[in-house]
Amino acid sequence: MSKKPLLLTILSFLLALPLVAANVAYPIGWITLPLLPFIVLIEGFMLWLLAKKWLKAKLGFWMSILVVLIANFITSLLGTFISLFMYGTWVEDSLFFTLAFIASVIIEWGIFVFLFKQMKSLRKLKIKNKQLFLISLYVNIASYLPLMIFFSGW
Repeated sequence: MSKKPLLLTILSFLLALPLVAANVAYPIGWITLPLLPFIVLIEGFMLWLLAKKWLKAKLGFWMSILVVLIANFITSLLGTFISLFMYGTWVEDSLFFTLAFIASVIIEWGIFVFLFKQMKSLRKLKIKNKQLFLISLYVNIASYLPLMIFFSGW
């Protein structure tokens, strides 16, 4: 997999951070709950595509949807808990968004590692932890970019 598209994506992500106009940590709420299926669909498709094309692993599409649904549900619960303590503080929106992105990547990576070690159908794919980290990074970039655009009012 070429590193140039990844670097361009990360660069555009970093350059667009000042445009974010809302605290987005994916907390469960009336505004973000309707976005969860969209996020799961994007991340599930990315997981499936990366596993199939990059890792040559036979991961089913619906299994990839299930994995990211579990991961995003857990990160949404954590985002809800974290946002309770962050609301109304000195933390700037772009900093909060950046920290939420980093936390999502790390937390979802941990969940991916756990699921890929515990579930028999995933364990047989033998995907390494480093590869799961990169997948977590890529799927979160793919889901945060549209949300950044949505919440910035473009």
